[in-house]
Formats: sequence, structure tokens, C-alpha cells
Amino acid sequence: MQCRNKHSKTQGKGQMEIMGLAIIIILVVLALLFTLHFVRQESQERSIPDSLMANMFVSTYLDTTVPDCSNVRIKDLLKDCGQSNSMVCPSGKTACQQAEGVTKRITSSYEKILHRHFNLIIQGPQNLQAMSIRVACSGERESSKPFIVPTIGGTGITVRFEICEK
Repeated sequence: MQCRNKHSKTQGKGQMEIMGLAIIIILVVLALLFTLHFVRQESQERSIPDSLMANMFVSTYLDTTVPDCSNVRIKDLLKDCGQSNSMVCPSGKTACQQAEGVTKRITSSYEKILHRHFNLIIQGPQNLQAMSIRVACSGERESSKPFIVPTIGGTGITVRFEICEK
């Protein structure tokens, strides 16, 4: 009988230790779940600042190649359009016509992604200014830095992008 009592006591101690270990594991798992929950919320709240997004848009826009025009970059189309408009694409369109069409397609697609109003401001000769896309922004707006496309005449073409507040 004495053996049974000793065995029962050690078995009871072992069960208590296992229960304690189980409780510690449950607490650690709960702590990890709470941590993951808050980390996810913080990462979802972080987004690209509007000014950075505006700069990235203009940079990408100017360096986009146009397959319908022998893979010429948009900045080269704008440059030709502002200077002589002598470039003719294989489709038969001039640099101005091609740049205007591509600009409309790009901004239309971007508007669907951004779900906000924006302005694409192209400053230079009158025919380029007509390509600008302006929407009346209510409230504040974030703007890109001015991107300058140099021209032979030295005046340059300035492209800026403004994102309106939500």
C-alpha cells in the first residue's frame, strides 16, 4: 500500500506540472495572437505618402514607352510635340496626337486605381498645355516635384502631378 501512495503522489505532481505547462503555452499563444493583430493593423495603416505617389507617377509616366510609336518614351513624344511635332509614328499619328492619346489612357486607368481626383499639369508650349488634365480639387492637394523635360530651345517642359485630398 505504501507503494501505491507514493506513485499516486508523483502522478498527481506530474499532472499538475503538465497543467501548468499547458496554461503557460496558452498564455504565450494568446500573447502572440494579440501581437500579430496589432502589427497587422499598423502595417495596413501605413501607406505611400501622396507626395511620393505623385512623384512616382510622373517619373513612370515620362519613362513609359509607347509600343504604337516604335517604343519611344512619352517624354520624347512631349519634347517633339513641344518643339517641332515632326515625329510621325507608324500608326500615322504625330507626336502630339500619340502623346495625348496615351496620356488619356494612362490617367483614365490610374483614376480607377487611385479612386481620387488628380491633376496632371504639363507646362510648355500651348499645344502641350492642352494635354493637361485638371479637376477642381476641393481642399488640399499633394504635389509632385516639377519634372523638367529639356528642349532644344532651352525653355523646357514641366510636368507635375497633384493628388487631391480624399
